[in-house]
Amino acid sequence: ACIVPVNASVNLQLQNDCAKNLVALKLLKGYPDGTLRLQNNIKRSEFITFIIRMLGYENVDSGGVTVTFKDIDKKHWAYNNIKIALKYKLVNGYPDNTVAPDKEVTYAEALTVVIRALGYEKTLSEGWPENVLDKSEMLGINKDIDLSAGHQLTRGEMAVLINNSLTVDLNNQ
Repeated sequence: ACIVPVNASVNLQLQNDCAKNLVALKLLKGYPDGTLRLQNNIKRSEFITFIIRMLGYENVDSGGVTVTFKDIDKKHWAYNNIKIALKYKLVNGYPDNTVAPDKEVTYAEALTVVIRALGYEKTLSEGWPENVLDKSEMLGINKDIDLSAGHQLTRGEMAVLINNSLTVDLNNQ
């Protein structure tokens, strides 16, 4: 089970338990060598791919979507997943017209995408990142996670975040 007492930090056992749960659900896949590398920081392209998989969009047709980001091309392994994320308005990229696929994702950036994926973006108020931190608290997405907004998320911490989000009701409005 992926349950620890309230107020616990994002400990390694919790990360391992949540990762095993996500592997069993076929949401989290490891590297070619079979490892999950939970201690590694997660890249934006990996996180986007994971969210696409979580939503069941991995094999969705991304036709009709044009990727205009200047820092990714069709040869990038996550190109199609980024197209799908654009199709469903899960990512916007940066003001300089980049998506930074190989940059590490921060906790606040990850929460933003998860909140969009769950349908709660239109319920956000105040400024970023406080709005996503507050909404994640309200929804329970940050249960057992105590990280700063700018913290570079590890794959293990991502597993806890995503595992928590699986119990949140979708907001289909």
